[in-house]
Amino acid sequence: MNLSILIPCKTEPRILEMLIATEKHFPGCEIIISNDRYSQGKGWALRQSLEQAKGDIIAFIDGDMDIHPKMLWRLLPFIGDYDVVVGKKENTGFLSRRALTFLSRLFIRALFGISVDTQTGIKVFRRDAIVIWKTNGFMFDVEILANAKKQGKRIVEIPVDAVRSRKVKARSVWACLIEAFKIKLQR
Repeated sequence: MNLSILIPCKTEPRILEMLIATEKHFPGCEIIISNDRYSQGKGWALRQSLEQAKGDIIAFIDGDMDIHPKMLWRLLPFIGDYDVVVGKKENTGFLSRRALTFLSRLFIRALFGISVDTQTGIKVFRRDAIVIWKTNGFMFDVEILANAKKQGKRIVEIPVDAVRSRKVKARSVWACLIEAFKIKLQR
């Protein structure tokens, strides 16, 4: 398996820790830090990195260490049977957080027919399952998964261990909803 691991990063203070942990668990694999130092967006940074990636299998994992890179080992065994393997966080925490997560998943399912967790920051793709996306922001995953579904690609979600280290801001939720609508209108 020829694996390329793309790690989006803007100002993550833990990126060095993430890089060391990824190298430890995946020696010899191509690891690319997708730097968004010009604030173009997470989707933009990963799209730039994808152009450099040489692997047949492409993994995206967020650089904040909320999900340890060893969780990729949980997803990789499924890439033989599926085109896209998506990590799924357990929906825990405050009732408001659980409700928001449930409603956002319902919203994405209604808009795009995608029934997997689109916003957990770990995914593995066969290269041919990735259609280059236009969205630069956080909802780029929705566009990729909607394109894969439209092409008839097989998608599965697998539970992963994760740390919930950040609160969700209402402003971020609204921005994501608007971005999702824009993606839908472009289709």
